[in-house]
Amino acid sequence: MNDDDVLSSFREAPRFPRVTLARAAQAVAMRAEALSLFRQLHRAAGLMPTSNRAAFVRAKVRHEYEAHRGELEADRVRFLLRVGETQLDNIKSQAEHLSALFADPNLHARE
Repeated sequence: MNDDDVLSSFREAPRFPRVTLARAAQAVAMRAEALSLFRQLHRAAGLMPTSNRAAFVRAKVRHEYEAHRGELEADRVRFLLRVGETQLDNIKSQAEHLSALFADPNLHARE
């Protein structure tokens, strides 16, 4: 293969859209935010009063992250991150409520 063949094959190579530096930085920041939120959700699952509930929450979090792993649209990713933050608040509230409920000695008392 001579130099002309290499150059012609290069010219015919498919062109990909250019990614601006700002867009790339935004994607990196959203990825870091998503990873941080995933860790927070995983930790919050450990606050559940039973291991079954903690395992369920962790499995659900993992499933949702896997389902949306390939999402590339920035607006959609921002929306999913806000949904995740809302879910984090819900998990923490449920864990607090259920822990107080399970701490009640009369919960399972039979008369």
